[in-house]
Amino acid sequence: MEKVAILFREGTFDSLVTGLNFASAAASAGLKVRLFFSDWAAEKLTKDKVDEVNLPTLHSHRREWYESKIKESGFPGIQQMLNQIKELTDAKIYVCSMAANLWSLNKENIIPEVDEITGILSFLAEDLIDADVIISF
Repeated sequence: MEKVAILFREGTFDSLVTGLNFASAAASAGLKVRLFFSDWAAEKLTKDKVDEVNLPTLHSHRREWYESKIKESGFPGIQQMLNQIKELTDAKIYVCSMAANLWSLNKENIIPEVDEITGILSFLAEDLIDADVIISF
């Protein structure tokens, strides 16, 4: 196994953290990592929302508790996790061009860790097609 592709659609903090934990484990194992953020997840890669703790409605009543546990644990945050993954391995981070249009995302308002805004067809042809493992969140 050489490459892991992780597709993010949900933009809730807990979903992103879970997916990034998988990406971090793959990076630690020396695997190539390709992350593709579409739909609601793409919006979370903006400079003003990247570390915002938003939970699914079902769990929103536990937000304060969840935030306190995140702080206690020393969790580095979404942006720092992305940095760590890129430092560990050959990792690329993409934002779906359709989602970028929806949320008015561009290089000025997304975090610098994003390598490219690209279409799903390009991602499929260049990174997804030869991935050994594909995970979706």
